[in-house]
Amino acid sequence: PSIALTGSGSVTLGASYILNLGSITDPGTDTVTSYVIDWGDGSTDTVASAGDVSHDYAAAGDYTVSVSLIDEDGTHADAGAVSLSVLPPTDTVSFEAGPDVSLDEGATFSRVIAFADGADNGAAGWSYTVDYGDGTTESGTLGSTSLPLNHTYEDGSATYTVSVTITDVAGETASDSFSVTVANVAPSIELSGADSVDEASSYTLSLGSLIDPGADTATDYSLDWGDGNVQSFSAAEFAALGGSIEHVYADGDASATITLTVTDEDGSFVAGTKTITVNNVAPSLNIGGAGSIDEGDTFALA
Repeated sequence: PSIALTGSGSVTLGASYILNLGSITDPGTDTVTSYVIDWGDGSTDTVASAGDVSHDYAAAGDYTVSVSLIDEDGTHADAGAVSLSVLPPTDTVSFEAGPDVSLDEGATFSRVIAFADGADNGAAGWSYTVDYGDGTTESGTLGSTSLPLNHTYEDGSATYTVSVTITDVAGETASDSFSVTVANVAPSIELSGADSVDEASSYTLSLGSLIDPGADTATDYSLDWGDGNVQSFSAAEFAALGGSIEHVYADGDASATITLTVTDEDGSFVAGTKTITVNNVAPSLNIGGAGSIDEGDTFALA
């Protein structure tokens, strides 16, 4: 297996280096349980999940950061690597905001930016501003060289540029930015009911609540019963169903997949499916006639 790694090509000594552990490429059906990071300076860290990992270097220089992966087949060394230059400290504020990141709408982005400041003034304290790129800004003051970022992106798909500026009390300032790509998440509705129904009998489908982590508004619903019958509803009509709807399947023996499609401002998405069996019912015939007759008479069967 291999892993996608992203991070700045350089960092100033005194500021944390941020490495993003990204997606894994593996032709097998294996599950990575641990990520072993060799920072190239004699130290290693082991983490259980992907995402941002930070490290503080003690000396300037050029380093190669490599990552090994552990899954049920063992340890896979050097699954990914990046080169890094740790630069001597500057006389002013300096930092790297970190690599680009991808996440789903409704998820919270978190990162801690560690910055360096030169020794040209002895006063402590810094001010900062953060523009998250979606119309949200944040500002304040810091008592240490660490700036935590936390922000929830409510809607995708979109790419936002996060801009960070840090200024010390002497007026020295530094700025950096990175991008956050927010993916749309399809809405979902749980469909439930009996797993089978007799032909010509009424089937009741239960409709769960609409779940969508994004700030989206559903406008139309389409319910395909899997037998050629499709019903369409506006948002108001769908709400008026009260969480259930009935349908009669005209013929069996057959299998039908019920599909509910939801349309919002991001497009149309399959929100839920359920497969049922439509049972064939044997035909029956009512017959009648006299309960008794005399010998020699003709019996009439109705």
